Amino acid sequence: MPLLFFHAGLGALLLEGRVSLGFFWSLVACLAFVQAFGHVPPGLIETRVSPAVLFPAQFLVAGVFWLFTTWLSHTLAALQAHVHARRQEQGRIDRLRAVGALADGLSHEFATPLNTAMLKLERLARKRDLEGDPALEEASEALARCEDVLRQMAGSQLRPDALRLEVEDVGDLVEKVCAGLRAEDPAVPVRFRRERGPALVQVPAVAFTQAVLNLVDNALEESSAEAPVEVEVRSTAERVSVEVRDRGPGWPDLVRAHLGEPFVTTRPGGVGLGLYFAYTLAETIGGKLELDSVAGGGAIARLVLPVARNAAVETRA
Repeated sequence: MPLLFFHAGLGALLLEGRVSLGFFWSLVACLAFVQAFGHVPPGLIETRVSPAVLFPAQFLVAGVFWLFTTWLSHTLAALQAHVHARRQEQGRIDRLRAVGALADGLSHEFATPLNTAMLKLERLARKRDLEGDPALEEASEALARCEDVLRQMAGSQLRPDALRLEVEDVGDLVEKVCAGLRAEDPAVPVRFRRERGPALVQVPAVAFTQAVLNLVDNALEESSAEAPVEVEVRSTAERVSVEVRDRGPGWPDLVRAHLGEPFVTTRPGGVGLGLYFAYTLAETIGGKLELDSVAGGGAIARLVLPVARNAAVETRA
């Protein structure tokens, strides 16, 4: 009988779902079989506990063994999954820090010689009267692109100790971004809407504005006047979300699989730092960046940020 109790716990530990439950009921059947057909020596018949009492007691003990071991197994599995996820997250953070350090080093080392090369080309063009030369213009454009990439690399590194967080109404900031785009080009296909009420979040205003601008620029690449970019701000008691939605082909699998990694892009001529900057900003201030697809075509980039607690309390008061 103790062997059956041992197997009740062992089955709950090693088996899962219906298989474990079926194994338990097979053990109950074994208990019933032992009670019904087990051999009792003649000298012990009078001292034997009645099966009407013994079988329910054995069933209860086996059930307790099975339930406790099942709970323990599920708890250990959940803990193991949590530890594995945290290790993966830590590994990703370590890789991002390494990439950030590399980007800082590249920006610092290449900035001076790059500027020198651009100045030399300009001086050479004036000295040799080569202004307008196609080869020289191509070289200047290549250097300017390198400078732009280095500037984006330097600006995409967000450090918690270097950020100045202020309580801002995210809806107002996003509305200013959309209004600024329309001021530059009234025909830009951007629509903005927000829910009523404040959307207060502790953010670095300038960095947040740049992150939203990056997301909108990405969406504009896939949009037209007939299918404008939709920017929406929503808020709840716990979080604020900023959604940028377009009607393009959706997010490529490569971009979704490597979200949070720099230099990942499928766009010709793209650098792959826009999403990385938005992702890094969200992670730095305790939020997250989500990429979703729209049924029927389209992509959604969603910044989810925690509500500023003190501000929320003051608002309710």
